[in-house]
Amino acid sequence: MQAAQKLVDAGVAAVVSHFNSGTTIPASQVYESAGIPVIDPAATNPVITGRGFANTFMVISTDAQNAGNAGVYAVEVTKAKRIAIIDDRTAFGQGEADEFEKAVKAHGGKIITREYTDNKAVDFSTQITKIKSINADLVFFGGLDTQAAGFAKRMKQLGLNAQLVGGGVMDEEFIKLAGDSAEGVMA
Repeated sequence: MQAAQKLVDAGVAAVVSHFNSGTTIPASQVYESAGIPVIDPAATNPVITGRGFANTFMVISTDAQNAGNAGVYAVEVTKAKRIAIIDDRTAFGQGEADEFEKAVKAHGGKIITREYTDNKAVDFSTQITKIKSINADLVFFGGLDTQAAGFAKRMKQLGLNAQLVGGGVMDEEFIKLAGDSAEGVMA
């Protein structure tokens, strides 16, 4: 919020803003109040444009589109019967997971658990052990590449043989960090 206010105070005419939803959501309120247009090139939470602000624009699809399509795919194409969700409680990860869950339920899928972590976590043993014990056949990870890669590696180490799907898994960093565990992960 302070960075956004500094830009307003400096008299900027427009802002191409922020990397993630957690910063974009509050900053866009500051820009809207000041009448400054903001173009969002990276953040995906539907709240960003869903509030109806006249000066806030997105140039990429929202979590509702991305994770929603993943939810439909999980049910209708992979035919997953026992779906687990884990999210990192950030605006991005939680937003993705919420939209995935809505789409799964709307298409008749079954969510058997929803687990949580945070965006600093490096060990997912507790969540994976639980997900494995209830026989999930698909796991959706709501979060960015670093945690998703650690999650994929730990799944393999603990023998969780479920399909892993996530939004934050579609880049070179995920592939580099996950190594062999990236094989078969769907974005």
